[in-house]
Amino acid sequence: MYSIIRSDRFGVYFAEVKEQTDKTIVLRNARNIHYWNGAASVLQLATDPTNLTSDTRITVSVDTLSITDNVMVIPCTEVAEKFLKEFPVWKI
Repeated sequence: MYSIIRSDRFGVYFAEVKEQTDKTIVLRNARNIHYWNGAASVLQLATDPTNLTSDTRITVSVDTLSITDNVMVIPCTEVAEKFLKEFPVWKI
């Protein structure tokens, strides 16, 4: 299951949670949501991001990522997971 992960210092991610402890979360297939337009908050990203505009920036995926300051993990709905998986990759 994919989730939206909001960290304290490292941003917002769309990823699968591989494992989680009190201090660390390990993500699989992680994409950083660098900037978004068309969703009011991370809660909307996880439930219904279908209004995201083309200037939204979601990066390439990395196989594994560890974050040591996770703040919030929100499971994605099926609609959100499908939409975010298919969202175009932002890169320079």
